[in-house]
Amino acid sequence: GIEKDPKFIEAAFSTQKGDISSIIELPDNRFFALEVVDKKEPRPQTLAEAKTKLLKDYRKVKATKQAEEIMEAAKERIAKGDSWDEVAKSNKLFRADTISNFKRDGNNNRPSSAIREAAFKLSLAKPDHKEVIKGADSLTLVRLQQITPAKQSEYEKEAVALRSSLKSSLGLELLTAYVDGLWKKANIRINQELFDRM
Repeated sequence: GIEKDPKFIEAAFSTQKGDISSIIELPDNRFFALEVVDKKEPRPQTLAEAKTKLLKDYRKVKATKQAEEIMEAAKERIAKGDSWDEVAKSNKLFRADTISNFKRDGNNNRPSSAIREAAFKLSLAKPDHKEVIKGADSLTLVRLQQITPAKQSEYEKEAVALRSSLKSSLGLELLTAYVDGLWKKANIRINQELFDRM
């Protein structure tokens, strides 16, 4: 959940009791502001609490390492020519999942932003993502199966609705700042002189 996001943790610890944090952007076009109503001072753990936490953390690290090794082996098998179906059936921990027709920006969390980002870097000529994608509680290999062209009319309707939604929830000033941030992040520059000559 949001409470595990580093931006949330940073806002929680840097905002004073009774104050409200600035608006913070999360992946998938989500935003939050945090009001701190109470803060508890840290207390030392007992030896039993520390031991329990240490064992739990150790088991998690060990399980993650084993899962990464299994996924790397699966990736190598696919690279050598084994079919995705064969690899998926080779381990009871694997789950084959096909997610159809999703957009780059996504209006929900399925698939995750990391999987969407990986998928939109692929082509039908090179459909396999080369890296294992790490999620909060999963590891994923991505393969592109098809590309569905966007319909311009639907895009325009969604763009108008999104702008309206952002404007009503953020206000014009924050919306302008958000769009400016996206513009800078996109690293697109317009040659105004050439544009004026057209």
